Amino acid sequence: MTSLARAAIGIIVGIIIVLLIIWSMPLYKHEARGIVLPVDGYETAYQGAVQLYDKINAPFGATKVGSITVMYHTTTQSQNDINTVATKAKQLAAAAGGNGIVAVVGFSAGQPAPLQVAILKGQVIYSKSSS
Repeated sequence: MTSLARAAIGIIVGIIIVLLIIWSMPLYKHEARGIVLPVDGYETAYQGAVQLYDKINAPFGATKVGSITVMYHTTTQSQNDINTVATKAKQLAAAAGGNGIVAVVGFSAGQPAPLQVAILKGQVIYSKSSS
């Protein structure tokens, strides 16, 4: 067997191995991920609806429960992505004992890259007037 034949067989085997590895990899599930960092330990989970506020319209005298960050990586960029981030943030805030989120930073970025990101950062609050 000539060295050219060995090289061709090696390249073909290498391509087949790479393709098998790619096809055997699981698909990455895009889902919103986030964390709430509590100020003073976790409170009892809140069972009602969680409201989303900006800094100007936040309830006066609300207690800060913690800080929240939620990110959502996706291959598209739409209003549904923003809604997914807001829904995940509300779930995390309720689990931490808050009934509101004061959004400090919220944006969507990534054009023209193939992977976009939607981000929400803010403060989880509990307001007795909102419950």
